[in-house]
Amino acid sequence: MMFEKNKVTLVFVAALILLAVWFFFFRGSDEGAIRGQLDKLVEVVEKDAPVSTFEALSRSRQLTKIFAKKTHIEYYQARQLSGDSDTIASAFLSVWGQIDKVAIRVHSHSVEVTESGLEAESVFKATCNVVMNGSEQMGDTMECRVNWIKVEGDWLIEQIVPLLAQ
Repeated sequence: MMFEKNKVTLVFVAALILLAVWFFFFRGSDEGAIRGQLDKLVEVVEKDAPVSTFEALSRSRQLTKIFAKKTHIEYYQARQLSGDSDTIASAFLSVWGQIDKVAIRVHSHSVEVTESGLEAESVFKATCNVVMNGSEQMGDTMECRVNWIKVEGDWLIEQIVPLLAQ
């Protein structure tokens, strides 16, 4: 009985140590903050049913907190959008209103922060499935490079470019 109690205590302490190490190295770091921002972007863009205009406006405002003042997004070769965060939010509203559902799954995400700690580059692969109004369905898997800048302690997206298969 005493052995079982010690065993449970040991497993519990080991789990706490692993959680602390994970938090320190991943969530407390710039890399963890960048991964968190990408997670937040996915959360804002995903949609499981039509939403109210108020909800759409709220989500577009959330986007302005993820993108830098000057942003460039290339979503396919020769198809791009450049502008400030309000331009990105307006474009989002325009497109998002035509979509019934969006599901995004990020498969991998690597992050490299510059020595200065003020810029970073990440590469991720994601699968996106979309149901347009009228039930037209589309899906694609893409690999993208994202350039990040640190502004007042927050990591913001400055550029997103798809990486084309070679």
